[in-house]
Amino acid sequence: DMIKYVGCPLGINGCNSFSGEKYEKKGGLLLKALDDVPPDLIFIVMAIVCLLLIGIIAHLVPENYAKQILGGGTVQSLLAVAAGVPIPFKCALLRVFVTALYFLGGGTQGGDGPTIQVCTSLACMIGWICGIRSPRTQSLLASLGFCCGF
Repeated sequence: DMIKYVGCPLGINGCNSFSGEKYEKKGGLLLKALDDVPPDLIFIVMAIVCLLLIGIIAHLVPENYAKQILGGGTVQSLLAVAAGVPIPFKCALLRVFVTALYFLGGGTQGGDGPTIQVCTSLACMIGWICGIRSPRTQSLLASLGFCCGF
């Protein structure tokens, strides 16, 4: 539902008539509020503002976090599986926020990559808390998280 609700201000990403009456009433709130402004201009400005915010966030966070939040998320999860190095849970939370900003700006990235990355991070974190810390076992946990993302 997050993907649908963050698309509501512009009436995109599932928050439109194709998803039923419940979402259609909420869709296009920003477009309705700014009735005098051409819709194309609103889409362009929202895309620029949201991507600018994502760029600022990526610039301000530590480099290892920036590598985790940029891109789709699947590659980062596969690297965690291969290396047995867990994805920090703070990165996963930041990934959710950045993905919401991306969708708010009208981005077309699917929600599957970020979901896979968050599930991989969560599985590794739970293993770490339980004392499962060897790289080989973390790799197995990351594989489990990767599968749960689907």
